[in-house]
Amino acid sequence: MSRYTRLSSTDEQEEAIQHIEETILNMDDVQLCGGTTIGKSPQTVILDVTHNGSEIYINDEGDVTIKGEQIYDFDDADEIREALNA
Repeated sequence: MSRYTRLSSTDEQEEAIQHIEETILNMDDVQLCGGTTIGKSPQTVILDVTHNGSEIYINDEGDVTIKGEQIYDFDDADEIREALNA
C-alpha cells in the first residue's frame, strides 16, 4: 500500500491508483506530487502531477480521467504522457 492507494475507497480504485502510480514512477519526466479526495463515500481520488494541478481523477469504479480524457490502458506511459500534455 502506498501513500496514494491509501486514498482509495474501493478495490477497483486502489488497483487503478496502483497502476497509474507504477507507470508514472517509470517515467523520467513526470512524477506525482500530491493527492486528495472529493465527494462523499465512495470518494473520487485526485492525483497531482504539478503543484495543486488536479490532473488525474479516479472514480470509485476505477475509471481514470486525465485532463478530461478517459484512460483505458494504465500501463501505457505514452497514453498517459499524451493525456498529461494535452
